[in-house]
Amino acid sequence: MRCKTCLFIVSLFICLGVSGVAASSPVLPCEFYGTVAIDGIPAPAETEINAYIGDRVAGSIITEESGVYGGTGTFDIRLIVAPVPEELIDGTAVIRFSIGDRFADQTFIFESGHSTELDLTFGEDSSDDAIAMSTETSDT
Repeated sequence: MRCKTCLFIVSLFICLGVSGVAASSPVLPCEFYGTVAIDGIPAPAETEINAYIGDRVAGSIITEESGVYGGTGTFDIRLIVAPVPEELIDGTAVIRFSIGDRFADQTFIFESGHSTELDLTFGEDSSDDAIAMSTETSDT
């Protein structure tokens, strides 16, 4: 009987310890790279792309070459998006992309630690109502 009680207490502490580790796991930023076009034309070099979660700019990048943001190489710069804990309370954080006051036709659901190739287009009708969801991802 005493052995069973000790075993139960040890098991309880192990379970509490494991759940504490899972609950305190950090949220890693996600990152994006790909092509970028405005009205069907490659965006010029030095174009700033902002990533929004809600009304907050959660990341930005300035293109180095026409029509491309970020890169596929290990050390290439990418558009890094980092949410704050409050933005993840409901389990999803929608990322929107903008150049100036125009929003891309694409949005993305935040995925901690993922590196994603996402081609951005800013069409004539770019607005919050013309949203396409992308889900192609790869682990970092």
